[in-house]
Amino acid sequence: MKKKLLLIALALVAAAVIWHIIVPPHTDSVWIGNNITANFAEIDEPVAKMPNLSEIYIDASGSMKPYFHNGTEMINSISEIKNLNINGTKVFLIGNPLPYNGLIINIIASINAAPGQSTTTFDGFFKAQAAKIDTVNTLVYLVTDGIMSLGTTGDIAKALTEFRGRITDALSGHPNLAAAVFRYIGDFNGFYYDKHDRPIHFNGDRPYFIIALGQKEAIKWLQEQPAEKLNGPETLFLGLHDFKGHTKSHLALGDSIAYPLQNMGEPVNLTLDLPDCLAYLDATQAILENKGNKLSVPVTKAGNTFKATIGKNIVLLPEPSDGSIKITLSVRNEIPSTWTHQWNCDADAESPANPTTFGLKALISGMAEAMEPDSLLLKADFIYKPK
Repeated sequence: MKKKLLLIALALVAAAVIWHIIVPPHTDSVWIGNNITANFAEIDEPVAKMPNLSEIYIDASGSMKPYFHNGTEMINSISEIKNLNINGTKVFLIGNPLPYNGLIINIIASINAAPGQSTTTFDGFFKAQAAKIDTVNTLVYLVTDGIMSLGTTGDIAKALTEFRGRITDALSGHPNLAAAVFRYIGDFNGFYYDKHDRPIHFNGDRPYFIIALGQKEAIKWLQEQPAEKLNGPETLFLGLHDFKGHTKSHLALGDSIAYPLQNMGEPVNLTLDLPDCLAYLDATQAILENKGNKLSVPVTKAGNTFKATIGKNIVLLPEPSDGSIKITLSVRNEIPSTWTHQWNCDADAESPANPTTFGLKALISGMAEAMEPDSLLLKADFIYKPK
């Protein structure tokens, strides 16, 4: 009898050892394989919806007339924008409250034949349209060379900082406002006016822009349009991201406590699933930090996930409260440098053949500060107990 009981006991012990090997204990409370995963489950961003109404405003001032001399590219760009909602879109010349009826090609021809029309400042136009969009769901497009009057004389470059602030002020205080900026290259034949208001005759290609303002759902709809329906511009969208949601990540095991690693003293693998709206991010934009110290650890991208491996030799500082380790992965909210550097100039005395736009950085930065003031585009915390 005793021998039989001993054999049963040995069998139970053997089974327990085998089970322990096959299924590690407490698999629901340790990071298996030292793989720590996180995602974003609470992103609240607009659902695309085309508005019934659209308005196109053409800056027909003297500085814009050289684009209308040949006008083929600009005609096509404005026509494609109108085609997005051909029956619900009205076309205006800035300074004229009555809509212009007829084909875009005829509108351009009439502008080209007439004296330069009145213009407005960006901040004046933006302020009026943003207030309207608060109550009327309409898409408003501004066709412009991106260089509008600042209402000043002398060296306009000295007023760019104030110009940026005026743009921010004009667009602030409208929580459901978003914007799109489309950059095109078109024919230019006429006089280009530099920052000192000096005329320079030029015949060639110059950049021009169509800036759209609308409610978030409308700009989201615009973002989803194929490039060919917009006549193939370079695009920038502002005001569509849920910045608060982008900084509220969740760990797969839960966020209430710090869970231990399965294999103490071994490398730790971090994986972050990106929301669809941030799938375009490049891994080189990501930064890893521990207690404010930047870690020299590369972040890679596989599909829609960021990945990083924290090696055994990386020095990490624990949290004083419970000894856990917290590693933060973040991406700063920055305007793409093409808009603020490659396509911008603040001293345009050189040839207009340079494909830059005077003061573009001030314009885009002012818009972004109003609609996307957050410093971080994404933030996720990875927390674990090292032992």
